[in-house]
Amino acid sequence: MSKRVLLSAFVLLGSCGVAVAQEQSKPAKEVTPTGVIPIKGGQPVRKIVGGEPSVAGLKVGSPAPAFTVDSFVKGTAITGFEKGKIYVLDFWSTSNPTSKENIPQLTALQKKHADVTFVGVAGSEKFDRNKQDNRLKNVDEFVKAQGDAIGYSIAYDSKHVMTRSWIMASGMKTFPLAFVVGRDSKIAWIGEPKDVETALDAALAAPATDAAVPNGQPGNDQKEVPAEIKKEIKKHFDKDVPKVTPKDPK
Repeated sequence: MSKRVLLSAFVLLGSCGVAVAQEQSKPAKEVTPTGVIPIKGGQPVRKIVGGEPSVAGLKVGSPAPAFTVDSFVKGTAITGFEKGKIYVLDFWSTSNPTSKENIPQLTALQKKHADVTFVGVAGSEKFDRNKQDNRLKNVDEFVKAQGDAIGYSIAYDSKHVMTRSWIMASGMKTFPLAFVVGRDSKIAWIGEPKDVETALDAALAAPATDAAVPNGQPGNDQKEVPAEIKKEIKKHFDKDVPKVTPKDPK
């Protein structure tokens, strides 16, 4: 009887040893850091404030991304950045209190620098609670109600195209966000709109061949964003957003 017990004990211990060895031989399970969306076959996409994923790449000195919007609600429309000219882009929202607080300063700067093109890009508007798309209507009504208090152009971006290629690409975690595009059509500065005056003065003083503003807010090294990551960004950013065709204000 005792021999059978001892034999059973040896068999059990042996089985446990094999199981432990097999478990230790298994490759360690990868742990995804908090706040990172894993993507198969590519680098992860980091989340920024608000839950939108971003791939940092736009920085001071980078060529300005394309200017792509649905329409202009106010002012003279632009389609790109001309060499020799300076631009200030303010990414704002009608529902953001800070965006509204920046309007008087931006208007004053536009009056002071008539040769600089200021554009407020409304690309972060919210849908109504019932999912009705009144975003363009809301922007149009807000701008008309402000009248001359808004003394610069206002553009509307319904599909967040510029939100992705500018804000998300910069990796900045602040909103509203402003960009200064220098005479060389490159990013001269990135930061909060309230701080844009000093950056603008520096850009105006800089020669066309060297329009980047010192001490600006750089992102990571610029790189081409893989198509797979672009697809992942679109999937997460446009989640649950109904497809609609925006109408221009009459």
